[in-house]
Amino acid sequence: MEHAYRGHLLFPGQGYILPRGAVVVGQDTYMGTDEVLVRVWRVTWPARLKVVRASFLPRKQAFAGNVRRTLRSQLKNHPPGAFDPMSPPPHAPASGQPSVARIPTRTVRIPEAGESSTSRPWRRRLVAMDESAFGGRVIVGDWLTAGASCTLPLNTLIVVCDPAPDPRSRRVRILRVGWHGRLVTERDSVLRWSSAFGLSVRGTMRRLLEKYPPPGQ
Repeated sequence: MEHAYRGHLLFPGQGYILPRGAVVVGQDTYMGTDEVLVRVWRVTWPARLKVVRASFLPRKQAFAGNVRRTLRSQLKNHPPGAFDPMSPPPHAPASGQPSVARIPTRTVRIPEAGESSTSRPWRRRLVAMDESAFGGRVIVGDWLTAGASCTLPLNTLIVVCDPAPDPRSRRVRILRVGWHGRLVTERDSVLRWSSAFGLSVRGTMRRLLEKYPPPGQ
């Protein structure tokens, strides 16, 4: 994984002193697929990296469109701080190269969406969580199209939200890409819309992300 910070390379597993608000970009590449995982983090207090964006994208479009807009927005809201001249970033070692991992993938069909006049069904990849966000915005990851066939890494987590018979409720499912190319149901609950992504569902997502971390994490 190769990280860029104001033109400098940062390497996994090493410690760096970065100013609060600094923006860090990571790219993971995988054998057998033309997609790369692009992630954008921001340094927060106390000394943590907050996931701002995480997307699987075609290699040639990895840093176009939405990713560029995310970077512009982050740099505008959090202007880069200057490096301490006494502690410049380390130079890349002679053997430093982006890592290449062999990640098995499976082609799965994203569940169809039912029709509703009271709420909009959606499907989204679960790559990380934004604990400060409300409702479904807690999920960090790409939007998926209902009924489409997608090639995803094994154990990818997918959150599905559909209307329930009671218009005040939502059906929330958390699915996982299984070994045999099927979607395994990890959770299936009908909850009031106000608590559809409350403590219980967040706890399940947290546990599943720990058990099945996205590639590169």
